[in-house]
Amino acid sequence: MTQITIGDIDLNYQIQGSGEPLLMIMGLSFSLLDWGKKFTELLAKNYQLILFDNRDAGLTSPSPRLYSIVDMADDAAGLLDALHIPKAHVFGVSMGGAIAQQFALKYPDKLDKLILGCTMAGGNCSQLGDISGVMSGNLLDLLFTPTFIQNHRQELTEFLAETIPLHSRDAALQRQLQAFASHDTCDTLSDRTLWFYLYPPQDSSHRKR
Repeated sequence: MTQITIGDIDLNYQIQGSGEPLLMIMGLSFSLLDWGKKFTELLAKNYQLILFDNRDAGLTSPSPRLYSIVDMADDAAGLLDALHIPKAHVFGVSMGGAIAQQFALKYPDKLDKLILGCTMAGGNCSQLGDISGVMSGNLLDLLFTPTFIQNHRQELTEFLAETIPLHSRDAALQRQLQAFASHDTCDTLSDRTLWFYLYPPQDSSHRKR
């Protein structure tokens, strides 16, 4: 992994594979390692992956100020410029999907294909909640089933300790959450979009049409 100065932060990034460039933007507080080795190795067979840690996450330096999702999109665009990559596919999940939306709106000339996963357009329904327990062990309860946690608690605890550095907690996480909560592209995203809905079998009967 390598760091490069983009604006007022030192951005941690990694390039993997070869082919058409694919910029991958991770979600709230997580690092580029959280994409998972098997997943990135599979994608790297056909694409040049540009993975990076958002400001206030992973090994990227903490932000010296408050910021918006648009600022985080500027970070992503700045990374492409620094790497002399004029255009890329952009894949964002969760908060990374919000960043990808703002990237598409502000930098259409840098965008090839936009892929959004488990994200939102934001708007008036967004509300910043209490995050006091998010980065504690309670995070495991949000991400995994009780049985899986019981069988793999030690490995999961070590994984979180390795992939979520201390500066991704408390004030840094609060800054990310504040940026995410103010995200709103409801009235600005207008392109026709192909949607794929994936439901676990046990939830398929409850899907909304």
